[in-house]
Amino acid sequence: MPHAPQRLPRAQSPGRDDCRGACGYNGIKELLAPAKTPQTAIAKLNEQLQKTLGTPEHGRMFPDRGLDVVASSPDEFAAHVKKESERWAGVVRERGMRAE
Repeated sequence: MPHAPQRLPRAQSPGRDDCRGACGYNGIKELLAPAKTPQTAIAKLNEQLQKTLGTPEHGRMFPDRGLDVVASSPDEFAAHVKKESERWAGVVRERGMRAE
């Protein structure tokens, strides 16, 4: 689109400076493996992913499309999932939401 800005601003919600996910686009793409995958295999996959995302081609590709790349370790991603699960579970409880 010729008139679109190179990078769209992040969505903000009044009174919330930590608004992510439901307030704007926060797409998380992950690489997952079966539960009993050996840690050596997971480490190797992560190593190769880090190398690939660190190449000049990929280093430009994602930001050019307005995407931020956070190539974390498996432990960092697990901590992120835990934190976000707790965060959104609190919102669900607070609002009395339930699946139907």
